[in-house]
Amino acid sequence: MACKCAKLLESKNESLRGQSSQLEQAIGIAAEPPVMFGLTKSEATMFGVLLSTRLPRRETFMLALFSDRVDDAPDQKIIDVFICKLRKKLKPYGIDGETK
Repeated sequence: MACKCAKLLESKNESLRGQSSQLEQAIGIAAEPPVMFGLTKSEATMFGVLLSTRLPRRETFMLALFSDRVDDAPDQKIIDVFICKLRKKLKPYGIDGETK
């Protein structure tokens, strides 16, 4: 009986991993910018969100960056800091973003 339950749980876990991967790709978390950009993991996540979402909101960035820390997420102002750093790193490559 225990072996059957373990197999069932492993099957469910594999299904959830697939769904998680699809969601990460949909909101841009799974995007991998060129190494030459020199982005940190957080900046790369934000870059992915920008590529996959036409007009992302702060909440989208917060979810992408801090979904594992819902109860302990930093202030949303951190998004401004990341955007500033991201713009600085991408500017030499002719990539400029604007806030609307």
